[in-house]
Amino acid sequence: MLLPIGDEDPHRDSPAYVMWVLLLANVAVFFLVQQAGGNEAFDYGWSVIPREITTGADLTATQTVEAKSGRGVEIPQAPGPSPIYWTILTAMFMHGGWLHLGGNMLYL
Repeated sequence: MLLPIGDEDPHRDSPAYVMWVLLLANVAVFFLVQQAGGNEAFDYGWSVIPREITTGADLTATQTVEAKSGRGVEIPQAPGPSPIYWTILTAMFMHGGWLHLGGNMLYL
């Protein structure tokens, strides 16, 4: 099925409580915390950064990474949760924009 409009499970009699809780949590984080994509400090601090996970240290200063072209690219950072491993969970509730949120909630 291209669009998940319904479920044909005849054995399910109760509402999908977990799905509704996840949907509301995602929408709440997007609007209240991420401010519909306008809170970049939150996005940089609470997203999963592989280097933070492998080292266990929070990156708070701007990082300069060398691109394939040889020039440096600056990536801003912000303080995240403590311990930094919480970002593995918090990143699941973050969305990059309206279409990202809508698409994920449609298939949830």
